[in-house]
Amino acid sequence: MASLAATARPDKAAARYYRPEFDALRFVAFFCVLIHHGWSPDRPIAFIERMGAFGLPTFFLLSAYLITELLLRERERYGTVHV
Repeated sequence: MASLAATARPDKAAARYYRPEFDALRFVAFFCVLIHHGWSPDRPIAFIERMGAFGLPTFFLLSAYLITELLLRERERYGTVHV
């Protein structure tokens, strides 16, 4: 799972974890929830309802993955997780 950043700057790669490909997924999830909440209730469309139902769990799934990844990296590096 080594990246170019990890091979070029091993000290900074160990200190920081960033997945740029998740930025697009987070934006889509945020946009779905925004459209869902901003849509006028007098014009119900099932597609708009499903957008909110897709966006929120997607955002939480990405957040859970990133937090778990950071915790596992900390445990691997230090042998424990500091709360």
